[in-house]
Amino acid sequence: MKCEEKYIRDLKRGSKKAFEYLFTTYYQKLLKVANQYLDDTDEAEEIVQEVFYRVWLYRENLKSTLSFKAYVITIAKRLIFNKAKKKVHQATYEKYFRLYNEPLTNSLEEYLNFTELDQRINQKIEGLPPKRREIFIMSRQQGLSHQEIAAKLNISTNTVESQITKAVKFLKQTISPLVWIFFLLFF
Repeated sequence: MKCEEKYIRDLKRGSKKAFEYLFTTYYQKLLKVANQYLDDTDEAEEIVQEVFYRVWLYRENLKSTLSFKAYVITIAKRLIFNKAKKKVHQATYEKYFRLYNEPLTNSLEEYLNFTELDQRINQKIEGLPPKRREIFIMSRQQGLSHQEIAAKLNISTNTVESQITKAVKFLKQTISPLVWIFFLLFF
């Protein structure tokens, strides 16, 4: 464990050698965990790559006293959950259109309708208070976790959760139901 702490401290300072060591040490273990949840080797590899990308990106926030294995597994599980949530949203979107007998085509009219909906949603997002908007965009459009946002903005995770809840409540109240379905599917 002491050896791992040294590598984490070195990684925090930007050591590529420390990153390579941690990557080599944990890649297969993490891939095995991801495969258990996804049962798809390609998707599991994508998740593991994303985990290590985030480790490198947010290396300065690492705590050398915590278990690195637990840290990367937590990130992987969050990414897997988000991927599953996106699949559910896509399935909901497809089901909605099947229910209303709307063919899924790429016609110009549909593109314009969705572009208009997207613009309306973005206008509502722009209407949020600046800090709330920033937090919301980091969460929904950039895919950052509450902890990552809190670390990046130097605020508590409770503040992040509260701001996202308020943003979603505002958007729910100001966007029509059809637009809200579109929002849930694509944001």
